[in-house]
Amino acid sequence: MNKKKILVIEDELALNEAIKTFLELNNFDVITAQNGEDGIRLISNVAPVDLIVCDINLPDITGHDILNFVKSDDRLFYIPFIFLSAYTDEKDVRKGMNGGATDYMTKPFSGGELVKTITAHLGIASKKKKMMENDLSKKWLTVLNDTFMHEFITPLNGIINATYLINSSDSMLDSLDFVDTVSAIYKSSFRMYRNTRNLLLCSEFLNNKFHPTESFADSSYLSDVFNSVLDYYNNGITYNDGRINSDISFITQQGNNNDYLKIIFLELLDNAVRFDALRMPPKVNLKQKDNGFEFTITNNINSKLSFGLDDVAPYRKFHDDLALNGLGIGLYICKQLCARLTYNIKMTTDRKQVTFSISS
Repeated sequence: MNKKKILVIEDELALNEAIKTFLELNNFDVITAQNGEDGIRLISNVAPVDLIVCDINLPDITGHDILNFVKSDDRLFYIPFIFLSAYTDEKDVRKGMNGGATDYMTKPFSGGELVKTITAHLGIASKKKKMMENDLSKKWLTVLNDTFMHEFITPLNGIINATYLINSSDSMLDSLDFVDTVSAIYKSSFRMYRNTRNLLLCSEFLNNKFHPTESFADSSYLSDVFNSVLDYYNNGITYNDGRINSDISFITQQGNNNDYLKIIFLELLDNAVRFDALRMPPKVNLKQKDNGFEFTITNNINSKLSFGLDDVAPYRKFHDDLALNGLGIGLYICKQLCARLTYNIKMTTDRKQVTFSISS
């Protein structure tokens, strides 16, 4: 049975070591930090921890700052968080609980008391995780029932019919018809590839198994990356054949995240095209900003439609039209990729328009 990983953030060296030793004797895997900065670094860079024990008064930042960091990240939100303090202040306790702390222990405390508290909250967390997984399973069944035919079976039928037409001995396709048929196969294949890739990415995010890798294609200029996305659009891969109103600067920056940025650009563009209330092409801007870039995309929305980035979740759909909704994970993937690649993503609504912006 795998040991549960506990992160202890405590600036008093003697207490830090005592907690570590006692928890290891009780079959826990323990990592420690003596300040908030190291604690956040461990939370961000090591394999996911199962529970955090954190002193409130640290030499650099407060335990409340670390709690806010944890609770603002979808990957970390469900980790139990136990505060330690040398004194009990009702306002401080309430502040921690309102911020999402799981429990609060006052120094001094016994090792046995700490182990019981940790064990109890790990059990509760395990039950919550199972409930969440069951909820996701139900959502997945809904996705299969409501979307699978439209997003997978339809393009697959297109591929089968087109290839049958090419292979049929009775088929007498002229050169133009042949090109159109091959183009139809490409569009359907790309659609299935994109849906499959998005489902796999979504699964990696939900199971905390996504690890960014270096670009799996040759590194290219960022402006070229977006122009390649525009090529998909102009070739009819997305849902509108109008001309994109774009202002694309030549971005000299090269990087290893360009393939992930291509996914972000494509999903945001496709989302803006499909959901434009006036069926107008979106406005796109990509420009150099300091040592990085800024990408914005704006489209018209229906005044009845209202949601924010906090509402974006896997398989969460915001439209009644099944043909528009797709799998319901495009924006979620953009949000998660930006979080993991440390890009800033914002969503702003002005009158009847919505703008997504990505910046490095």
